[in-house]
Amino acid sequence: MHRIAPFRLGAIFASLAAGPLLLVSILCSVAVIHPQSFFSLTIGQMGIFAGIFVASIPAGFLLSVLPILLCAALMYWLGQLSPDVRSPIFWAGLGALLTGTVMLALQIVLAGRPLAVALEPTPIVMIPAALCGLIARARTWWREDDGKEREADQCYR
Repeated sequence: MHRIAPFRLGAIFASLAAGPLLLVSILCSVAVIHPQSFFSLTIGQMGIFAGIFVASIPAGFLLSVLPILLCAALMYWLGQLSPDVRSPIFWAGLGALLTGTVMLALQIVLAGRPLAVALEPTPIVMIPAALCGLIARARTWWREDDGKEREADQCYR
């Protein structure tokens, strides 16, 4: 039986969650900044949001799968070199840091254009990136972890 690479499953799950996490982050920021507008949404507007939420799954996947896969591969490789890097804190931090760096670089490249303001690295984007890092880490394992997981499974039987 062929096993999937130890980091790919986590990267796929994180990529599927990227779009919805970003939408929830945007929705939370709107609720904090404009609570009167947020809490006066009609049923029709909520239905439109639900449709956008469902559409964000494939859209977010397509936009995020390559960067998340590359970051998961990097973190997996670093985790083989040093077990300390396997900590979820490192994975979340790298997700937020790389996303912020890319957004800042795009903002510099697009300086003076209207889109540059929208690319400011803010918590609205960096929090979902950190959560994607945590999701990717949760489904990543290293070869030496296999025995430990089997021992833990047997304790519950």
